[in-house]
Amino acid sequence: MKSEIKDLYQTSMHDHPRAGVTYSSATASTGSTRYTCSMHPEIVRDGPGKCPKCGMTLVPI
Repeated sequence: MKSEIKDLYQTSMHDHPRAGVTYSSATASTGSTRYTCSMHPEIVRDGPGKCPKCGMTLVPI
């Protein structure tokens, strides 16, 4: 039973793909810091704020 739970837990842990976002291209276009959501990398903003999808704080890229 414990090994089954461990297996389920480990298989549920997965890496979220970055949806084709290249961080270097996001900053190269403006030359200034851009911000993104760590859970929704398709969200890219010019300044700090909250993600419109989940409300998490945007992080600099």
